[in-house]
Amino acid sequence: MKGLWKYARGPLTLGIIAIFAGPAAVAQGRKEPGPGPKLYVPYKDIAAAIGPVDQAVLMERVEFDQLLKAAASAATADARALGQVTRADYTGVVSGDKLRFSGTLELVSLSDQALALPMPFGGAGLTQALLDGKPAPLNYSRAGKLMLVVTGKGSHKLTVVGSATLTELRGGGMQFSVVLPTPVAGTMKLSLPGDQEAHATVPVAATVYDRKSDATTVELTIGGHGAVSVALLGNGRQEDRRAILLGESVSSVTLTPTGQLLSCLYTVQVLRRGVRELVFSLPQTWTVTDISCPSLVKWAVTRTGKTKTLKVRLRTASRGTKALHVKACAARQRQDHHWQGPRMSLHGAAYQRGYWQPPSTGSRSGRKSCARPGARTSPPPPPFPA
Repeated sequence: MKGLWKYARGPLTLGIIAIFAGPAAVAQGRKEPGPGPKLYVPYKDIAAAIGPVDQAVLMERVEFDQLLKAAASAATADARALGQVTRADYTGVVSGDKLRFSGTLELVSLSDQALALPMPFGGAGLTQALLDGKPAPLNYSRAGKLMLVVTGKGSHKLTVVGSATLTELRGGGMQFSVVLPTPVAGTMKLSLPGDQEAHATVPVAATVYDRKSDATTVELTIGGHGAVSVALLGNGRQEDRRAILLGESVSSVTLTPTGQLLSCLYTVQVLRRGVRELVFSLPQTWTVTDISCPSLVKWAVTRTGKTKTLKVRLRTASRGTKALHVKACAARQRQDHHWQGPRMSLHGAAYQRGYWQPPSTGSRSGRKSCARPGARTSPPPPPFPA
């Protein structure tokens, strides 16, 4: 091949990312338009330099037009009837605001002649495109469509490498949208930092969070779909930025002949970054019996030393107000002991305070503040056993 591909075979593997128009060259005795300057960048660095619409891996225009003419006879019929993408599998890694992906597309051509197939890669910049292990004859047609010329009847394999940019959502989280060649069947596997949740315009087959590596793996089913939009909700865009939690609780205790019942309304303000899990601690003598929350998925209690740990899993990782109503019970305290109000604390809170109403049968009443030392809070209430 001529043009771009002779540079790709050199000892230093380089890729052309831009061709600019330059001044006319002065030949002997006459002025002839000369080629513009060419800028070369190593393939390993090209993803950071190109944008979603840059033409980094396109075949030289003259050579591609010759292939299109050779495929003109086959193009008179429906190209999808003579060739199509039977399967496509992509893997992608999200880091910061960039999605870097690679894909393998299986193509089938039923034509003995050259066949031009549309390859609508949109919203992404390709840094590599190989057809059967060689530079792919890929470029735009005169109608502005990205086309791939396939020569030879049978199966072919197209491998691509590229990147896309994520944008931030107003309510928290990130999203990206790309247009891919529509396959008969296919998957897209994404590796995300942190604990994140994916919402997509295509079916989400599986979402797995690995707490040890602090990473989330999402598998999408893209068979029959060309446009793919994915919204990522969670705390994984920047690991050094944590959510700010502000907690406030209002509790009341009802005494029964054999025990005591706790009813606690805990309100959490989630700032800066969304969370999917809230963790509380409460005295081990209390047993949680019920939790209600509009976005509750599940809850679990484990014993840690002299306290119990309550983990509440939420449906989405978003910012805003989270309200939980917790009910618990405990045995009746001995009469020769001072009555002690249960304290429910939020793990990782930047500030929290709680109010409780003791049993009405006693003479003690008031409120208790459990704000973190050094944090601003209301004036302390009259002292009583805590």
